[in-house]
Amino acid sequence: MPSWFDFVTVEARTVLLAAGVTARHDGRTEISADDVALALLGERDGAATTVWHRLGVDRDRLVERLRPRGTYRPGAPVVRLDATARALWERARRTALLTGADRVGTRHLLLALVDDGPAAVVVAFTEAGVTRVAARAVLDRVPEIERLPARLGPVRRWRWRWARWRLRWDRLRRAVRRRPALVVALLALVAAVTVATLRYAS
Repeated sequence: MPSWFDFVTVEARTVLLAAGVTARHDGRTEISADDVALALLGERDGAATTVWHRLGVDRDRLVERLRPRGTYRPGAPVVRLDATARALWERARRTALLTGADRVGTRHLLLALVDDGPAAVVVAFTEAGVTRVAARAVLDRVPEIERLPARLGPVRRWRWRWARWRLRWDRLRRAVRRRPALVVALLALVAAVTVATLRYAS
């Protein structure tokens, strides 16, 4: 697991464990993003559960739609995430950092799924009313209710904040590269306002 896994909540870890059970049930040794989506639908205590309730989602119907077809094939113990699951957890981490959260919870997993999850999951969620806009509208009104498994020291918390500022700086640099003319216009506006303010003050 990555070093930032200490910031994953108990509820989100439960989702990961359940995803492993789903993968093993299908005879696989890797957890996929689809497995995480199914596990998230079965989670009962995290912030994502509030979204299902508020939006009137029939979770059993979604699970039936997304569950892999086939018979039980016991496999080796699940020990790793596949590429899709790793990308999903990384998107959840980035979402938590960019929203100012101090932990990665089920809300961030859900937002990562509706933003850029597997196509089948995004389509199923959208048809059930769980769109990016709808999920964010609910979660913006839900306080953080999930807990970390252990209290983190000041050094780890500082590293998390540093990762947040570094990510925001990277996004700003990419925006500057994409729209240099807009940046020049904004700088010119700031300069004009500053000159006007100084003239007024004098």
